[in-house]
Amino acid sequence: MKILVVDDEEDVREIITDFIAENFDLDVIQASTGMEAINALESESEIGLIIADYNFPDLGDGGVNGGGIYTFNLGNQNIPFFLFSAERPEDHQELDSFRLDNPLNTIIGKPYDHTFTKEAIKKVIISAQKRNKGHKNVT
Repeated sequence: MKILVVDDEEDVREIITDFIAENFDLDVIQASTGMEAINALESESEIGLIIADYNFPDLGDGGVNGGGIYTFNLGNQNIPFFLFSAERPEDHQELDSFRLDNPLNTIIGKPYDHTFTKEAIKKVIISAQKRNKGHKNVT
């Protein structure tokens, strides 16, 4: 399983990537724009979790923000989605049914709680293992 980390700030992507590397044996794909994220989702079949910020500056990619990534994902694979943001789902129409769309969808507030985030990622891994009868151990 791979994790897609999407944030326009490189330092934030690196912090999340380092956290994942320290706690899990998983590959991380990074994207700095919404369109990069969508391209990764279209080309990488093993993505099992998306961790994305909500707000991105307009980088000429059609204004695809975290909500746009979420909407794209929902209409395709409905991969578990962690909203890593100070934004609240109830403030955005495209996120109205965020918690109902996938029971593994999670809000990770900024700054993030390491223990909560680690446990939430473990739940996604365990769910994927059950679904795929995988053999990787959760650490």
